[in-house]
Amino acid sequence: MDRTLPLTVGEFLVLRRRRRPVCFGLSPAARAQAEELLARVSLQGFSDRPLSALSGGEQQRVLLANALDPLPELLLLDEPASGLDEPSLEAFETTLLALKTTVFMVSHDLEQARRVADQVTVLDRSVRKSGPPAKALEHGLRT
Repeated sequence: MDRTLPLTVGEFLVLRRRRRPVCFGLSPAARAQAEELLARVSLQGFSDRPLSALSGGEQQRVLLANALDPLPELLLLDEPASGLDEPSLEAFETTLLALKTTVFMVSHDLEQARRVADQVTVLDRSVRKSGPPAKALEHGLRT
């Protein structure tokens, strides 16, 4: 996301669904839609904030909110929580756990995999282990 975009969070979230320029502001329906998306990622009330004013964790959650509209059948995430502080990480993981869709996530954070994954596949040039986190990650990563 280009942090220099002169948009608010709400404008960014409804941009692809708009037919009129965002410089005219958000309609009440568009504002409600943006707030609904922000509520999914625990960022209620952020729709009027400039994108440039967001922390890295808030920015990641706004991008996740954008990816959830409409809710995809499969959500692909590549290291989505890298660089997040503890409160942002907790909010991000809470959002992932509440999703009613399949999430395929690449992560090097094994503790995060234990917390949020139903299934884990450990790769090292080939599949080393696969299964529920407790089984796939037991005894470290030795094969």
